[in-house]
Amino acid sequence: MKGEFLDVGGVRLYCHAAGTRGHGPPWVFLHGFPTSSRLWAPVVSRVPPGHRMLLLDLLGFGRSDPPGGHDVSVAGHATRVQLVLERLGVRDAIIIGHDIGALVAWRLARAAPARVRALALLSPAARDGPDRALKLGRFARRAPALLQRAALGRALRRGWWHDPANGRARESRVLMRDLTSAVLQRHQAGVRASTTDPMLDPAVPPPVPMAVAAGAHDPWGGAAHAKRIADGNSAATCRIMEEAGHFLPNDAPGDVAALLLELRSR
Repeated sequence: MKGEFLDVGGVRLYCHAAGTRGHGPPWVFLHGFPTSSRLWAPVVSRVPPGHRMLLLDLLGFGRSDPPGGHDVSVAGHATRVQLVLERLGVRDAIIIGHDIGALVAWRLARAAPARVRALALLSPAARDGPDRALKLGRFARRAPALLQRAALGRALRRGWWHDPANGRARESRVLMRDLTSAVLQRHQAGVRASTTDPMLDPAVPPPVPMAVAAGAHDPWGGAAHAKRIADGNSAATCRIMEEAGHFLPNDAPGDVAALLLELRSR
């Protein structure tokens, strides 16, 4: 993999490439909260040669810059992803998003459909997802950062289905390591505001082929939300993966890779 830092919109974002050129437009992977591009490693390793893949750390995550005073709403992330595509000369792409990344992908496809060949939305975050998943409520705004991270870590462990308990705990600790109280609150507020945006209304889907997937054991209502998004949209397919939780790229990487290959051929 080749990684680089890109200066876009006054911030520095980390992006790395994988795979090889050959079969159609590149695949752009957008992680969710509170992961990073490392989420996609099990999927990337299962994609056959001939596919160019770009994996991005959204602002405030992974190796990208801290958010500072910049917009971390879904719309803000989508604008920066569009700038990254322009910077890399990507005219159109298949956009794959998980959790909040799925909302960013949706927003990008509605705002710039010419740049999006197709969409894959994995465990898309629901409107009340930040509060349902984190289960912090008022506590999240008042508790010390250490207690916030501990509570969030416990909630996140429920999102994995296959990993043993100690594996989930270890992964959640890694995710929490660099997440400060201010970043947590800012992302919660940004996503909560953005999910009321009409551009994210399932009744007005993006004008591109779309695959929606969720795990049957997603503790935060992912399966029901995925069905709502795909319902009534003739350009969308919906798949519920029976042996997976919220973190599909970790729980069912082979199924996710197969889904993307199917979407590419549509």
